Amino acid sequence: MTKEKYLVLSGEGERGTWKLSNAITEIGLKRLLTKERCNGDRWAKAYQPDASMYYNEIRLTPVSGSGDYKSMSRDELVKLGYKAEELPE
Repeated sequence: MTKEKYLVLSGEGERGTWKLSNAITEIGLKRLLTKERCNGDRWAKAYQPDASMYYNEIRLTPVSGSGDYKSMSRDELVKLGYKAEELPE
C-alpha cells in the first residue's frame, strides 16, 4: 500500500471546501470520504493533480470515479499545502 496525497472536496448543497489530505492509503481515503459524508448529510469527492495542463491550470483527476475533472492554478494548490516541485510544470 502506497501513501499518496489527495485533494478532498466536500460540502453541502452546491458549495464545497477543498483540503489536502497528506500521505494516506487508498483505504484511509475511503474512510476519510465516509467520515466527510456524515451519513449522507454531505458529499465528498477526492482528486489528484494530473500531469496535464488545462488553460494554464493543473488538471485534477477524480479518484475512482468520484466526480468530474476539475482544474486549479499552481498558486491555489500551493496554498492548500502542495510543494511547488510536486506539481507539473
